[in-house]
Parts: sequence; structure tokens; C-alpha cells
Amino acid sequence: MNIIFDASSLINLVNGGGFDIVLAIQHHQFYLGPLVYSECGPGCAGKIDGALDNNKLTLLDENQATSSVFLDLLERHGLGDGETECLAFSVGTDFGVCSDDRKARQTCEITLGHEKVTGSLGLLREAVHLGLVAADEAFEIYLKMKAAGGFLPNIDLEFFRVR
Repeated sequence: MNIIFDASSLINLVNGGGFDIVLAIQHHQFYLGPLVYSECGPGCAGKIDGALDNNKLTLLDENQATSSVFLDLLERHGLGDGETECLAFSVGTDFGVCSDDRKARQTCEITLGHEKVTGSLGLLREAVHLGLVAADEAFEIYLKMKAAGGFLPNIDLEFFRVR
């Protein structure tokens, strides 16, 4: 699946040390839009730029989502610019959305369908099931994401073991 990241999920994955692990999931192609790229800030720039340079992440062209669609979605749903950008790129395409913002996830699920929405924890769990990382390591990444200020649900180690 093609997956577009919002800033919250990218920042959480970088802060927790799970960004490279998630990008190793081979049956997904990962993307971000220019607004999300600018929202991520200098703390994530090195990781994001490295992934862009290594073709593990693709920066979308702002012209791939029309401004009228973006503005309509922004007004209709009241999400932030980056979350709205993800939705604008995804409506009517095969893109799924990775977001750690609760309101954005709910809006994307209603608009795109539940199967096209995930979060950083869902991708980490997928990485565990694919053997890219151990469940206890994924849980440590989650704890680092929370410690760095990530607004994530309270889970335990079992989250990463259950299919």
C-alpha cells in the first residue's frame, strides 16, 4: 500500500527510533507532502532527508493535490494543514494515511475507510509481525515516543504480540 505520513506519526517514529524500522516494511511505499515536510522541523530533518535521498521515502509534489480540494477539506473537517494535506492526497487515490492524531484518524477513517488508516504503532506492530523488530524492542520504541511527548494511547507489550 502507498502510505502518506502526517507530521505527528513521523515525529513520533523519529523520536522513538522506529523510523528506519518502519521504512523497511517492503510491501509499503512511503510518502509525505510538502506541508508535512515543513512541519516536522529540524529535529527530524536529517532522518527525513536521508530517507528521501535513499528512496525509502518520497516527497509528493504539491500540485498532485488541488488547492480547491485541500481548502474544501480544511473547511469541512477543521484539521491541521498537514493532516488535511494527507487527506487531500489520499481522496480518490490508493494512498493510505499514517497519523497519530486522533481527530485526523477518525476523519480519514470516515472519508477513506478504516483499512486505509494506520498510525505509527500499527506500523510498528506490522514490523514485529514481519520479523523486522522484536516485540520488546517495539515496546521500547513506543516508550521513547511517549517520553518525547507523543500523544499515544496506553498500551502494553501484548499489543505488539497480538495479530
